[in-house]
Amino acid sequence: MGKHAYLVMAHKSDYTLGKLMTCLDDKRNDIFIHMDAKNIDFNFDEIARSVTNAMIYEIKPRLNISWGGILRLK
Repeated sequence: MGKHAYLVMAHKSDYTLGKLMTCLDDKRNDIFIHMDAKNIDFNFDEIARSVTNAMIYEIKPRLNISWGGILRLK
């Protein structure tokens, strides 16, 4: 059985994100999280502690995302 990689792009840390982490928490999964830079209260370590089986990574640098907009990288 192969591994799966999940890229999660989020704008807030809430019940929904926590529930998603619980559902994806499997040793066959790698989870990559990008949190919108506007969320100044985001604590990656808190989310990572809730994941016990999957490998979890934070994508940096965090970018200020306009949801549904166009991202222009310099």
